[in-house]
Amino acid sequence: MTLRRHLLTPTLITCVLVAGCGAPSASPVESVSGSGDPAGLWGTKGVEVTIVNDGRFITVKDRYNLGDSREMVRGDRQTWQGERNADDDVELLVEKFVELDFKNPSIGCPRVSTQSPGSFATLQWDSFCDEGGSKTYQIHWVWANSGSMIKNGTVRIVRESDSSDNKRFTVYVEKTKDFG
Repeated sequence: MTLRRHLLTPTLITCVLVAGCGAPSASPVESVSGSGDPAGLWGTKGVEVTIVNDGRFITVKDRYNLGDSREMVRGDRQTWQGERNADDDVELLVEKFVELDFKNPSIGCPRVSTQSPGSFATLQWDSFCDEGGSKTYQIHWVWANSGSMIKNGTVRIVRESDSSDNKRFTVYVEKTKDFG
């Protein structure tokens, strides 16, 4: 009986480790390139973000490359790309308006966080699993002395079709007021 239990325990542990607790997928590849080959290690791709300015003058800074600061007037389009293993793939700061962080994890859907500037910041993470999906965010400025909120504009994020190297997003920024 003791010998049987000792033989059974390693067999069960091996089965659980190999089966991955019953996970239906045997492959960690989440996405593939246009040629059908895995797009990088574990199937991950980088992120490509195009910002379209639909409102007032804005300045966009790349948080990973602080020297990359781009001024944009209404109608301008600018594109950023990135692929990082441990951090967000692309982090952009639209000065005095909104911070946008894009992440394409090796397993799961690409995620985007939106954060309003200032000490009363709101942070929201959303997944964008489907190409063509979009979400619109109202951006507000909070006056610290009164606590009142003023609508400062909108940000609409659209998940575009993937390229062979990147998950692609277009961000439509409409800043309606200037503060500070």
